[in-house]
Amino acid sequence: AVMGRRWADDATPGALGRLDAAAIDRVRAEAWPEVSSADELHDALLGLGFVAADEVSKSAEWPALLAALAKARRATQLTLPVAAGGSDRAVVTQQRVWTAAERLPQFDALHPGAARDPVIGAPAEFAARAWDANEALVELLRSRLQGLGPVTAQQLADSLARPVGDVEAALAQLPPK
Repeated sequence: AVMGRRWADDATPGALGRLDAAAIDRVRAEAWPEVSSADELHDALLGLGFVAADEVSKSAEWPALLAALAKARRATQLTLPVAAGGSDRAVVTQQRVWTAAERLPQFDALHPGAARDPVIGAPAEFAARAWDANEALVELLRSRLQGLGPVTAQQLADSLARPVGDVEAALAQLPPK
């Protein structure tokens, strides 16, 4: 890009750092896990930390695979409360995500008492680990970033029903690659 600037017109240098939307979509598609069985989806849930309801709806197969994991008590759908609104009044909505049973202690640290459907617990070896909210957030973000490709802090915050400031602070704790 530096060499190319000598021959570029005056309008081109400002566009050199701009990301191409098609390239971003291609990276996201390549990073997202491909699954063909409940076991592969369970592995994807462990790797991603969770999947949001809108992500599930993009696949024709995932709802049935998640239902099989829920029946086997290997995954659950969490309902996370989302507080939003102005200073005078907060509006509470809900964000639904699917996660593997092994990730439940992390969500318990972030959203104590979040509704589970079905109501399941973490396997004993995972339930024994105590997480604080910051540790859990950092670990879930680390996992999510491996499967999402380019994403904004606001998008991450929305998917986890967390304030964007918390997400930005947690992202700053991740080691650079």
